[in-house]
Amino acid sequence: MLTNTLRNLLADPSIEIPPALVCAPERNALEQFLAQLPHDFASCILLERALACPQRGVDLTLHVQAGSPGQAMLAGSSAGLPRAWSAMPAWQRARSLARGGHEWVLLEIDAEQFASARPVPHIFVSPARAGLEAAMGCLSALHGGPPPIAAFARVFACLQAIPRPHGLCLMGRMFGRGHDDVRVLVPFKRLSDLRRYLEAVAWPGSADARQGFAWLPQDADCYLLNLEVGAQVRPRIGIEPYLWNLGTGAEPRWQQYLSGLVAARLCTSAEAEALRRFPGQTSDGLRASVSTKLLLGVTPQVKAYLSLAYANTSQETLPCA
Repeated sequence: MLTNTLRNLLADPSIEIPPALVCAPERNALEQFLAQLPHDFASCILLERALACPQRGVDLTLHVQAGSPGQAMLAGSSAGLPRAWSAMPAWQRARSLARGGHEWVLLEIDAEQFASARPVPHIFVSPARAGLEAAMGCLSALHGGPPPIAAFARVFACLQAIPRPHGLCLMGRMFGRGHDDVRVLVPFKRLSDLRRYLEAVAWPGSADARQGFAWLPQDADCYLLNLEVGAQVRPRIGIEPYLWNLGTGAEPRWQQYLSGLVAARLCTSAEAEALRRFPGQTSDGLRASVSTKLLLGVTPQVKAYLSLAYANTSQETLPCA
């Protein structure tokens, strides 16, 4: 079996990454970027593909867990990352977060950043514990200090409105996109609870955006809401429906959902077939899974996520687990 390295997550022969989702040039670009990183920087990666939109490329997210070699490298207590990155504000913020006791720090790299000598990551962090105080701690950490109350009043209101027993899963800032908006990720067991939460935070979704909920599986096991918040709640949201039985190859809800996306022209037939087949049979040392995110409030779009991890990685990499 191949040794546990980032590049080998892509190269392991037991995982067939469908060309309909990641073509050869995109795979080469991913491998070249991963080659810059220490082999044990992250044991889980997420490949993100915008469906029915091949020109967008494949983005990458690296999961760095507390107590791992990657956490030590990110925190600066051990060497490993390219030296040029350490002077960049976004990587300096990631270093602070790695030192802050968070269970997970996620680094998202857009495809157009792979060839850059100084890639700018988007950064997501998990709260150290449940509750509003810990969620506000995430906001302060991402901001680099206590956030201005007036500027982040709407973020605070959205965090305060999260109903029990639900809680904040992740919070992030898209450092490479030139704004201070915060992304708040909240899991819900029922779609009806998610919709009530959107009403509670005054989501300004249009009638067309609200109709887009019909494309989702109505009986998924969990839904992860991605809410964009600045001075106001933004119209753009993402909803990730999770179905736990995908690995069995016989999940009727998944088949029906993908067929509906093809009918709505949000996914090609080739992409749907590739998603149905992934991950196939994997080796004992690897875990692979697939999920999607429906974007509403803008031109509707679906993104697919291929998760590749070594078997000893915490199961909590799944946000709704």
